[in-house]
Amino acid sequence: MRQLIDVSPVKWNSSWRLYVPAREVAAARPFLDALNVRYYVDMVNDRETVARTLRLRQSADLDIFESPTAWPRAYFTDRIETYDAPADLMPRLLARNGVPLAAVQRADTAAAAVAATLPTLSPASAEPTPVVAATGYALRTNSTSFTVRASGPGLAVLHEAWWPDSFQAEVDGRRVPIIRVNHAFQAVPIASAGEHRVTFSYWPRHFVRALLCSSIGAVILLLSFLLALRPARPA
Repeated sequence: MRQLIDVSPVKWNSSWRLYVPAREVAAARPFLDALNVRYYVDMVNDRETVARTLRLRQSADLDIFESPTAWPRAYFTDRIETYDAPADLMPRLLARNGVPLAAVQRADTAAAAVAATLPTLSPASAEPTPVVAATGYALRTNSTSFTVRASGPGLAVLHEAWWPDSFQAEVDGRRVPIIRVNHAFQAVPIASAGEHRVTFSYWPRHFVRALLCSSIGAVILLLSFLLALRPARPA
């Protein structure tokens, strides 16, 4: 994500404060659309500048604006693009005008292996990428579930941050591999046409070991407590 932001129109500083000046909203909106950012807040005095790009939804202490072209949180596509570096991907994100894409980095061998089984769309092609927004979201503390309707083999993309060895995914209750798409997000392969239920669960690589250590520690603590409360034997 940091690499994407470095080549995007969004401003940021060393404290991870991300912001967009009102006069630069038009340039930054396509990238923020790709991040699934639908709502913006701004000082009331910049209303006319921002309203040239975004739709004013409410004005109170701050103005609230909406971008109707924000990408869906999750979607299905049967086409996939490839790129070499974030600087190569960013112009494509900025040119999408609200139409999501799925792109994998050529150096990512795991993602490239999955991508090789899917139809490929050339970046120069004028043909739009077939995309179907997900429905039926279930957002829980450690998981995100949704339903996609697939036209055939493809990818179910979730624009939540990808982190290696920290998530598990299921399609229709069966474990599937997770690949990195759009440089900082997650996707899973869909093998066939039809309606599919997809679940991403946060499950760090050492989570089971941590649970086991915690359980052992709790047992030792309980035994120590019981021993401490045991009546002393008479002398």
